[in-house]
Amino acid sequence: MTRVTGVVLLVPVLLLFLYGPRCDAAPTRSSDEAATSQPRGSRASSWLRSGWRPRYRITPAILWSALIPAAAAVFAAYLAIRGFGATGTLDAQQQYSGHLLVLPVVGIWDGVIAGWRQLQIELAGVHTGGLQTQALFQLGALIIACLGVAGCVRRLPFAYTAYAICGLLVALSAPTAYDPLRGLARYATVLFPLYMCAGSWATEQGARRRLLIGSALLMVLFTVQFATGNMVGTPVL
Repeated sequence: MTRVTGVVLLVPVLLLFLYGPRCDAAPTRSSDEAATSQPRGSRASSWLRSGWRPRYRITPAILWSALIPAAAAVFAAYLAIRGFGATGTLDAQQQYSGHLLVLPVVGIWDGVIAGWRQLQIELAGVHTGGLQTQALFQLGALIIACLGVAGCVRRLPFAYTAYAICGLLVALSAPTAYDPLRGLARYATVLFPLYMCAGSWATEQGARRRLLIGSALLMVLFTVQFATGNMVGTPVL
């Protein structure tokens, strides 16, 4: 209820209810035949080929999904009762962290520009004093996340992909005024379908050990940055 991305769980829950995968209900005959007739690599998008027709019947049980936005509404009401306003958390982010509300494409564009400028500064050897920016690091995180989403489309049911997309769109819709993609990697780390895709890809390519070693080395590097008071992902050690 307290996380801004919590409400987007409604999207994958509805997709799972309508298109699966599910083990608590039998699919309709026509949709089951359509799914099994597809090659294994394309079953994740079989719902699209069937003209968006739900694979599972709509029953009153779908109303349970309304608890997700209801929980967000209850938390907003709690904030209002406490005198912070229903949008108190969003107002605080804007006032104290410099977050803006924009279209995701604007957040992407601003992030690309900021990353390119930081790259130019680093290559030119310009000293920026105490200013630390995650622009280049977060741009790299965005590129990796987008590649992961593309991989999810091919490897996972669409509900998982939709969850990853929604999580990224929320972060991209609220960039900071001075460092557009700041914190994007932190939001991406909770999008578990990206890890499922990475694990599947590493298994296919025989690169599991290399992926684990690379992840461990990055964890050590970022831990050192955090422990020494530096912003994680900046060029400063």
